[in-house]
Amino acid sequence: MKLLVIPICDKSWSPFEMPIEDRMPMFSEDPKQVSRLYSSIDYDNEETHYWRDVLRHPCNPVESFKHLWPSKPARKAAATYSMVIRDLGLLLLELIAEGLGVGSSYFEEELNKIQLLAINHYPPCPDPSLTLGLPKHSDPNLLTLLFQGDVSRLQVLNEGEWVAVEPLPSAFTINLCHLLQVNF
Repeated sequence: MKLLVIPICDKSWSPFEMPIEDRMPMFSEDPKQVSRLYSSIDYDNEETHYWRDVLRHPCNPVESFKHLWPSKPARKAAATYSMVIRDLGLLLLELIAEGLGVGSSYFEEELNKIQLLAINHYPPCPDPSLTLGLPKHSDPNLLTLLFQGDVSRLQVLNEGEWVAVEPLPSAFTINLCHLLQVNF
């Protein structure tokens, strides 16, 4: 089994720690833009805006996408982080496949080609009771590897009740998503 050393998120390469003038070149409300920084989900077409900013960036294969990373945040740190997270995801998929009895290489081909990095930021709000970070949803991919930091924002629907997922220090929350559930 592989030993993975995961660099924990370092805010130094977070776009939300940068001055606004460094963020603006990445900003786009165009959902067709491959790599972008944006607010809400589809700001121009939604009735309710969600209280979050997002940097979304495809990152596998790294060589195909790293040129799209802005020089700020640090391109090398972001590329390294996404490669290590990919290794973790592939290891988890190997173990899941073994556990399902379909062979550890089951997910090696088509099902694991796409990797997207999304960094969410929930800015302070004068009245948090009026905000919603994201609407109720489920992830359509195989796995979501979520680093929550020290803030409990994730909730899951359990037997009709929303329950907060408390973050563990230096740990990832792993979500088995629709594509994995549909196949098995």
